[in-house]
Amino acid sequence: MCLSAAHFLPLLLVIDMGGSVPSPPTPPQGCYVAEEAGERTFRCSQAGLSSVPTGIPNDTRKLYLDANQLASVPAGAFQHLPVLEELDLSHNVLAHLSGAAFQGLAGTLRHLDLSANQLASVPVEAFVGLQIQVNLSANPWLCDCALQEVLRQNQDESRRPLKQGPVLPVRSEDSSTLSTMV
Repeated sequence: MCLSAAHFLPLLLVIDMGGSVPSPPTPPQGCYVAEEAGERTFRCSQAGLSSVPTGIPNDTRKLYLDANQLASVPAGAFQHLPVLEELDLSHNVLAHLSGAAFQGLAGTLRHLDLSANQLASVPVEAFVGLQIQVNLSANPWLCDCALQEVLRQNQDESRRPLKQGPVLPVRSEDSSTLSTMV
């Protein structure tokens, strides 16, 4: 039996790489990947994180970074997640969002939870182009001109043709929970 060089190529590649095939990056300690209702979910709830982790699979649809120690969200933190639909950043110590924190998520992100953080304001640019439901409750908001500009811009977005989603305040039966359609 004579084998061609094409049969040996995979073996040579493994030998050339030190005898092992590279494995996918492992999630940070306290994080795991799961399939929930047929969707890829990356959970890092209560994992003690102080920054957005790397190595999140790019086919993640739901990302839970709640109950950590995240103080800020840098520009483009999630732009490598082209199918991300739900993002939970609640119960952190977020005091700063980059104006481009959610850059690259305009077509997919539908739910964003920023509740129970330390946000006093958000940049006007943070939600531009997004059509999402945002939970902003339990933050120490500073009701100044900058926050009014964010709200005004969101109202302007609601007056666009039906292609854009309306801005509607949504209250649950518990009046402490406030969500906004952006």
